[in-house]
Amino acid sequence: GFGYITADDGSEDVFFHLQAVSNGNESSMIPGTKLLFEVGLNNTNGMTKAVQVSLMGAGDPATPQEVHQFLLMNPVEEKAQQKFMQMDPTMQRMVLNRGSLEGSRDPTAAFIGRMVSIERGTKVAPVAAQDLQGMKAGTIKTFNNGKGFGYITPADGSEDVFFHLQAVTNGGEMDMNPGATLRYEEGMNPANGKTKATRVQLDVAGLFGNQYQGGKGYGKAAGGTQGHGASPYGALGMAGMDMTGMAGMAGMAGMAGAGAMGGMGGMGG
Repeated sequence: GFGYITADDGSEDVFFHLQAVSNGNESSMIPGTKLLFEVGLNNTNGMTKAVQVSLMGAGDPATPQEVHQFLLMNPVEEKAQQKFMQMDPTMQRMVLNRGSLEGSRDPTAAFIGRMVSIERGTKVAPVAAQDLQGMKAGTIKTFNNGKGFGYITPADGSEDVFFHLQAVTNGGEMDMNPGATLRYEEGMNPANGKTKATRVQLDVAGLFGNQYQGGKGYGKAAGGTQGHGASPYGALGMAGMDMTGMAGMAGMAGMAGAGAMGGMGGMGG
């Protein structure tokens, strides 16, 4: 679960642990990804390490134009195209960040494998008991197991609300039974500007768990040691990551460096 950042200033590569990444997970650690990082001291060996890493652009959903262009440049079978187009735009961005399918022996299989890996790598945090009171009540109206999404009928009689299995905190595909009661939070679907449920919690926890586990993000990881307050870019060895357009990015101005991803060690660490 660790890697190295190549700093944009050409200084020595910087060690980082996956736990220091604020907006990505194992599947996001792609060599060359741009990022921002803050340098600190490793208490174990006294050497420099990145204590906070933020991938650049990780919060930007993919646009329909980007999705279309990728599929145009990377021909795959229709089943893979349909799966990709039905994904949440933020997850589409993660797929795009893994780059071209050029050189794959079976592009369709490689592409589907990429999407499945990212879906399994996303996870929605469970809702704290005190927060449930602020969520809306409803029931599952329909759910499409093949596509991983469905609709909620709000208890207040308002219009049905779209939701994706990715948003469910305590249930899996087999738990999405019509009539099941739940609580949900609303947000906007960046793909079409319509309302969707951004977090869903079943009143009775499912037996199959959330099949989409992990976090969001992507970037570069390889960086250097710089004084606090500077904000250079780098890349991940896993090199540095870009923070453009990400929530909470205002606090990134003081990050020590920028770089790109170099290489990752075993993720069991």
